[in-house]
Amino acid sequence: FPSHDTDFVTGRCLHYSAASWTTGYAYTYHRIEAANAKLMYGKTVTVSAKVYHDYGSTTNFYIQARYANSSDNFSAMTTISGSAAIPVASGAYTTISFTFAAGTNVGTGVQIGIYQDANTVASKNLKIGDWQLEIGSLATELEQRPYGMELALCQRYFEKSYNSYRDWE
Repeated sequence: FPSHDTDFVTGRCLHYSAASWTTGYAYTYHRIEAANAKLMYGKTVTVSAKVYHDYGSTTNFYIQARYANSSDNFSAMTTISGSAAIPVASGAYTTISFTFAAGTNVGTGVQIGIYQDANTVASKNLKIGDWQLEIGSLATELEQRPYGMELALCQRYFEKSYNSYRDWE
């Protein structure tokens, strides 16, 4: 699970600015491919993240873990476990966490999701960052890795996008 900077203004977190919606809710997730998810097989796992909102009143957040029904194919998933409501006060950066038993089906890939239950929001901010997944039942402080190390760990996921005919020459 990648670690992120603690600065919420970087591009390393979900940040909805002046967001509005009248149905549904904000949901973000991180997928862990099968090769890495196998490390969780049969273990207790803790997910933590830092969240912020300025909706004006306390809003509940939830953390959910699901596994892919076939290896690295997340089009069909089964829920492993989900947290109870985690109340987060408006205008306060809050660390939330959830511990669950990963079970024996995680070897196909895991999706960790965080969502909140405010289904009517008008011109507000929502930030979710500092994701961390750890083996064990304790959420520790976020590991700070140097930028170069983080870049090297992410480079295998790099994909070039071709946006003009000149890129093909």
